[in-house]
Amino acid sequence: MTNGLGNGELTSILRELSNYSPVPLSSGSYADVNPRVAEREAFRLAIKAGPGESLVNGSDDGIVAIAHIDLIDSTSSTAWTSSYQLYEHVWGVVNQVRLYLAPYGGITLYLGGDNIVSIIQPIIREEDIRPLASLVNARIGVGIARNGKVAMKLATEALDTLRSRNNHRVLVLRED
Repeated sequence: MTNGLGNGELTSILRELSNYSPVPLSSGSYADVNPRVAEREAFRLAIKAGPGESLVNGSDDGIVAIAHIDLIDSTSSTAWTSSYQLYEHVWGVVNQVRLYLAPYGGITLYLGGDNIVSIIQPIIREEDIRPLASLVNARIGVGIARNGKVAMKLATEALDTLRSRNNHRVLVLRED
């Protein structure tokens, strides 16, 4: 399963999308507590899969953790800089986040604006992330749940709570 989709459903979607794609499509799914390991092995499976085929190894019944990172006051800094300099700054921060969270299995993605997301190991603790919040001047909401959709929802709720309190720290929310 890939975030709620069974392999049959995924294969059906791949075959339908293949009608519109100029290149052959394939998919690989792999589950591991370490997101970097899961991504690497899923990529290897996708390479092995034939066109319109999805290969799966492992089950999707583990816990997922997502960190939603919001840079503080980055928009107001455009008053003393330019939009391109802000863009450069944000990409530098994305790299800092990527490097900091890599030992926690982090796969870091830039969402746009001043928002970054990282898929991390669910064993991470608030005290593991607090130094990152200080380093990059950010609020970090972390969601831990049985699937990515719920984990992201919780991460965003945690971030919204920090924003409402004007808190520059980390908040971890776990699914009941």
